[in-house]
Amino acid sequence: MSKVILNRMIGVEGTLYTHMTKTHDTDLVPVVGNDVDDLAWHHPVKITGVVCNMTASTYHVELEDLVLESSEKVDRHIEMMGHHDWAKA
Repeated sequence: MSKVILNRMIGVEGTLYTHMTKTHDTDLVPVVGNDVDDLAWHHPVKITGVVCNMTASTYHVELEDLVLESSEKVDRHIEMMGHHDWAKA
């Protein structure tokens, strides 16, 4: 079984983004272009990059950035993601 660490950047365009992560133990192998479904959002999100650490049996998976209209919306979204086991990196 491998560990998959999902990474997603959230922010307002032109500002600093917040890096969010979530870890899964799985036999699935992530592939760039695949979609990831999660309770933290309503629609699947594309995988944009994968780094394999064979020594640690870990995949670091980069997901599409989430760009929102205001810092208030970013804060609310980060709080909501926390309820679905996502954490600030």
